[in-house]
Amino acid sequence: MLVSSQNGLYYHPFLREEPASPEAQAYALRTLAEVGVDPRLSISDEEVRAMRGDAVAASPLWGRTWLIPLRAAGAEGALVESDAAAVAELRRDGGWYVDPMLGDGTAAARIGGTWAALELLAATDALDALPQPQTTTTAEWLREQAEAVQNIDAAAAVARSLQLIGMPVPDRLVKRFSAPSMDGFPALKTDARNARLEETYSYVLLRRSAGQPARVDRTAWTRVLENSVGNLDYEQLHSVVAILRSSGAGAASSAFEKVRQRLETNRLGNGTIRDPDAYLGSLDASLYVQRLQLMAGGSAIDSELAEALEGVADSDYFSGTGPEQLIWSAVYKSAGGKRPSRRPVRTLCQDGQTVPRSVTVANAAVWQRMAHACTQAGGTVRAPRVSQWDVETPEGAVAAAELVVGLSEARLEHKVPAWITPEGLAAYVARPNRLPSVYDLALVVRAHSILGAAPDKAIEGVLADGLAPYRGCPELPDLYQVGAGNSRCDLRTTWAVWSLDRRFGGGLDVLPARTGAGAHS
Repeated sequence: MLVSSQNGLYYHPFLREEPASPEAQAYALRTLAEVGVDPRLSISDEEVRAMRGDAVAASPLWGRTWLIPLRAAGAEGALVESDAAAVAELRRDGGWYVDPMLGDGTAAARIGGTWAALELLAATDALDALPQPQTTTTAEWLREQAEAVQNIDAAAAVARSLQLIGMPVPDRLVKRFSAPSMDGFPALKTDARNARLEETYSYVLLRRSAGQPARVDRTAWTRVLENSVGNLDYEQLHSVVAILRSSGAGAASSAFEKVRQRLETNRLGNGTIRDPDAYLGSLDASLYVQRLQLMAGGSAIDSELAEALEGVADSDYFSGTGPEQLIWSAVYKSAGGKRPSRRPVRTLCQDGQTVPRSVTVANAAVWQRMAHACTQAGGTVRAPRVSQWDVETPEGAVAAAELVVGLSEARLEHKVPAWITPEGLAAYVARPNRLPSVYDLALVVRAHSILGAAPDKAIEGVLADGLAPYRGCPELPDLYQVGAGNSRCDLRTTWAVWSLDRRFGGGLDVLPARTGAGAHS
């Protein structure tokens, strides 16, 4: 089913098959191990490189620590020999390490950076190779911090850092902090509950690092897990599990059954974990959802989406560029929104920076997308200038189809250039495997029909065979996969197939069954 995300917009369903961010992935894999599930991965080298790139780009120090659980789960390339050398370069003469993303301005930043660096060096077996004077200087600095820290989070980081380099945790540091009280926890506001969770996890880490048992309220934290297991983000979920494990709960404890279910449900075929909390909706996805709703016989009026779009337009993340403003206007209008856009739709549709005035093979898809958005937003577009190109290649045929379909949607079919003919596209209709994707196939066949070709039974048979294998994904039986080796369901591809079926008067039988009151799967 198509659902809106946490920001109120719709998201592309292929996100359901995307692994969580490296940071969220790390917490999820660590949690799997804590609750007795083997987090073993069967991830490709390409996928590892992509995750690694995202992590290091986010933070050259902390980002690398997120890769530690991936390596422990079998993704050997997640951490490489150069990582230890890169982290060693972040050391300062005073003994601490600095994350360039956080700076060196506070004791908290230095303590956190040192903890992250030592975790990474330990994971890459480089800690023992540090020159003894460096280790001694770092240990002396950490002992100074142990005397000075007043914050339990910093105390835990200092204790874990000392443990990593084989130094005892001062007893005075451990005794300075006790387990945060759970009295009145259910009545706390969200921010206060999250802070209590972080403090308790830090308390557990402090005690673990010192080799001492943690004294937490097991009953209260079991209740927290049972009541919130589906709402906690992966970092919070890991913290609660770690707290309960420190209280004596074994990995096989029944308290962890819902944790196992949640993570296993979101586990992908390669063993990585997807993160539904990260499904941020987009204007592009919302645009196609609106179109699909209408094509399936439902209503595009959506007050919640319209309200969410108003929030997007007022946010700092809305650039307001011509294309973004035009897509926003198209979705907002179809959702029933009443507020005027920043720039009038008429102006946007006549702006050559938004809707190209000349169409080539390279920009035909962009032109079609913007021209269609203009029509949906209530505007009009002029027929573009077009220079002839070769339609004998798959790329040229698809570009020609984009132009024909765009002109048709803009009610400018009479402006199709004479050199684009049904005969020129016929070869790709007869041999659909020559086209690179299901979207391209559906678009070319639709253009072939718009140009005057009759939808005969032979064509319908070819299409039925060419499309049927790509219909449906888990929980999305009526959507279409990208094809060409990509099994992800895609809104744009589905729109192209459904549009083709409408062109053929429903002869392909691909539109979903009506489920009542305009609702569709």
